[in-house]
Amino acid sequence: MYGKNQIASQTLFYPYNTELVADTTLDAPLQQLVIQASGLQFVEYLLAHGYDENTVVRFVDYNLFALECMEHIVLNWNGTNYLEFVNQYVESRSKFLKNRTQDWITLTGQQQDVDFVKWCDILYKVKFEFAHQDLVLNKGLEVKEWLDDVPSTIVHLSHIFNYDPNSPFVPLRHRVYNENMLLDKIKKFSPDATVVIVDKASDVYTGTLPTWHMDGEWQ
Repeated sequence: MYGKNQIASQTLFYPYNTELVADTTLDAPLQQLVIQASGLQFVEYLLAHGYDENTVVRFVDYNLFALECMEHIVLNWNGTNYLEFVNQYVESRSKFLKNRTQDWITLTGQQQDVDFVKWCDILYKVKFEFAHQDLVLNKGLEVKEWLDDVPSTIVHLSHIFNYDPNSPFVPLRHRVYNENMLLDKIKKFSPDATVVIVDKASDVYTGTLPTWHMDGEWQ
């Protein structure tokens, strides 16, 4: 578990997503999307809700390597051969350690196809920003450091408060407390923002077991 935690926080990238884009009633176009540095779900959000020259996608993650991978994608990917492109970059970053590339990539999820023309239009119009922040444990972090108070905003928090490699080391009550504190901060700072949480820490109290409790040795 310690090894998994260390890898996930420093040298792991998820090229695919396992979640669906949230169905919201935002007024198009989307002006701000805050999302973790993994996969191409940000493209799905942009296509689903619309975007223009004022749209900002801000990747916020505690994993610096994942942020580097996302930056490389939005700066250099041409919209084709996605996994090959990601593998080449990860290999270039890991080869001096003589590690296998697959140790730095988790291929859970399904591959997303991106239309070349739409991808080029996104790159032409949308602004991308990156924030290296820990939204789970940094209770003193001001929301304004990674979020702007603008209309048509989606904050996609995924399952960061129930993330397998990290959660076993943070008491459940601590995660629930921090989760509620973060949601309250967002509500006060940007009351019109739509917050998406796929798997809340508080769900455990209702009987939903986190994945690290599903293996017999952890029950």
